[in-house]
Amino acid sequence: MIWMRKKGLLEDLNEKNVLRKLRRRFVNGFLDLIILDRVESASYINGYAIIEYVFEKFNILVSSGSVYSTLYAMEREGLIVGAWNGRKRVYRITPEGKKIIKTIRERIDVINSLFQELITQKQESAFNLQ
Repeated sequence: MIWMRKKGLLEDLNEKNVLRKLRRRFVNGFLDLIILDRVESASYINGYAIIEYVFEKFNILVSSGSVYSTLYAMEREGLIVGAWNGRKRVYRITPEGKKIIKTIRERIDVINSLFQELITQKQESAFNLQ
């Protein structure tokens, strides 16, 4: 497995460390969805508040570069809109962003199923070349 080759995981292959590293990977991989959910629940939010939120909720400190590059990408995609409020750039969700987060919430069963298939390798035959 690629993620198991990362330095440190093979040295500390215990449940706590594996879950901690997997949690970090999920947060980094789904940072856009975490941001979208948070922006929806607040009228306006800035990047620093998102960093604080992720740390409080997941006990993971994400870099400001990761947060701001994700925010800019989401803004380009039309999921959020940013505006200057003094020296801070604040963000709010767009109708398109609301549609995305609503779809994800409504289809969480499908997302859970996809993850189960990934972990249990139920789709192994789909990856075999014939």
